[in-house]
Amino acid sequence: MSLKMIKLLTSSQPFGFGPSSKLVTIVKLLKKQYREKIKIDFIGDDSALTYVSKNGVYFNNIISYDGEYPDSRNYDVVLSVMNPQLAIWGWLNRKKVIFVDSLFWFYTWNKEKIEKANKIIEELKSIDKISEAWSLIKNTDIHHLQYIAHKLSTYSWVQSYLHDESVTNKENKYRKNFEREIVGAIIDSSYKKSSTKKNKIIISLGGSISPLNRKKEAIRYASLVINLMESFIESLPSKIEVILTCNPEILSKITSNIDRLRIVSLNNQDFLKSLNKAVAVFAPAGITTIYECALYETPIIFLPEQHDGHFKNYQRIVDLCKKDEKQYFPEILLSGRTRRKGNPDPDQEIKEIQKIIKQLNNNMTGKLASDIRCQLTEVKNQIFNKDKRKKIVKKQSEILYKNTKVFTQKNLTSSFKKVTDNTNHPKIHKKFNVGIISSAVHPDNSKLIKFAKKIGKLLGQNHLNVLTGACIGYAQIIGQEARKHGSKLIGFSPSANNYLHQLVDDNANTNTFDQLYFSNKGFSARSLEFIKSCDSIILLGGRMGTLSEFTIAFEERIPIFIYKGFGGISDHIEEIVKRTGKKDWTKVYYFDDPEKLTKSLTSNLKKTYYK
Repeated sequence: MSLKMIKLLTSSQPFGFGPSSKLVTIVKLLKKQYREKIKIDFIGDDSALTYVSKNGVYFNNIISYDGEYPDSRNYDVVLSVMNPQLAIWGWLNRKKVIFVDSLFWFYTWNKEKIEKANKIIEELKSIDKISEAWSLIKNTDIHHLQYIAHKLSTYSWVQSYLHDESVTNKENKYRKNFEREIVGAIIDSSYKKSSTKKNKIIISLGGSISPLNRKKEAIRYASLVINLMESFIESLPSKIEVILTCNPEILSKITSNIDRLRIVSLNNQDFLKSLNKAVAVFAPAGITTIYECALYETPIIFLPEQHDGHFKNYQRIVDLCKKDEKQYFPEILLSGRTRRKGNPDPDQEIKEIQKIIKQLNNNMTGKLASDIRCQLTEVKNQIFNKDKRKKIVKKQSEILYKNTKVFTQKNLTSSFKKVTDNTNHPKIHKKFNVGIISSAVHPDNSKLIKFAKKIGKLLGQNHLNVLTGACIGYAQIIGQEARKHGSKLIGFSPSANNYLHQLVDDNANTNTFDQLYFSNKGFSARSLEFIKSCDSIILLGGRMGTLSEFTIAFEERIPIFIYKGFGGISDHIEEIVKRTGKKDWTKVYYFDDPEKLTKSLTSNLKKTYYK
């Protein structure tokens, strides 16, 4: 890999802390590998932002997502942990995209919805605004949104859960066409110390807040766990420190009458250090925590599930256990004790779990609460019996790591190098937008008209969309010629609507455009929207309006290609740029040959967006 700076924009799905924990682990490995030669920013919201902010030492910038992403030109690579929106955004902005997924085995992909997802991908190729992309995907099922993200990404890291995903999945045919690598558990092993004395019990509630459980449900869940475990905690040996760690957003809302229970919000480093000293961990069946406990040789006892996914994670383990091995995964889950027959709708199942949690909190003297407390007594006997605890640790580790390894520095270096060194374009990418700025006058120079048509033909043959200010002149000639050879012609009119547009003499015929956007805020507003929609600019001829649009493109750092010899402002740009004192601010190129200009422009686009 070259020694130039690598600039990453990262994000993680705000679904508890699991995805964000994987991101922090990956970022830590990247920083270790590339040190000052890599710049890593994070953008996210909700529990993802909470977690990264608490573990932000490895990030250069942490950005709160408010509906807008930062300038794509500041980044080379996008790395998304299960956040499909960032993967799609990266693809739309022609970045190399790494998509990390630990639930590949979990998704339910059916033929009808996959066909719909593939149609969305085809539509994404032709859109020109990020807002159109969000509108297009807004009603897409979350499982199939993950499919779209995989399909559009340059490379996928699929974390295996217990065995190889590519072999076991029933809908394998939908998973064959991704550039993916099955990787081991993405967890941080650097705090493991084998000789450490075990003197803690950790109750880890994870991120708690997700699209399935909001703050209210998270607080209620924390209360349930404390109520169920009160007598268990009080009965523990006095030398054992009991820690309950949770999302800092709910920390102040959790109350307990148990004097020896310390309620805190641990960052990733402190959690893993505590895990290394733990006799046992009580936690919902989140995949990241499951693997962390097995690696750190600490028994995990599964707490009541917060949503249906936790039970499915547990069930996947049990399905792979031999008949007598289930006992080595102690649990106080709700679904196994109250589960209805059949396969209920996931949304209904989540509501049912939340209903049971609410009822249990209101009645801690019933049979279900009594059964769970009895089970906790049995668990205590297991984890404080040296031989039994040793057997649980051994069996949990054997089963969980039978076909899975830990994602290491070596794995990351090899995979990341494939992406950053790969000079190929993403398999699927939409056309680039090339803006033409020039005078809105009827040209009468046959030689220059010929040159303009040549440029248009070459743009069409290179599959580039042409954007103009929707006026007559050389820009319209280039656009129409490009359209004949396969380009889409897109206009940005300064008029408020189609009727008013046609009343202006120097506006081009509306029928000549594939898309026409109207502005009711005048020329300057039109020009700003027009220029910012372009990936590159060709400037030829022109007067004051052309100069105005040039300055916008220059300040926005959009590559500008000047065709000299058309007269007007284009023949004075070189001197203007020199006088700005910012000659290296934006790349400005000068040509007097259509083929050389187009070849350079196309090459520049590829280097800019696929570097």
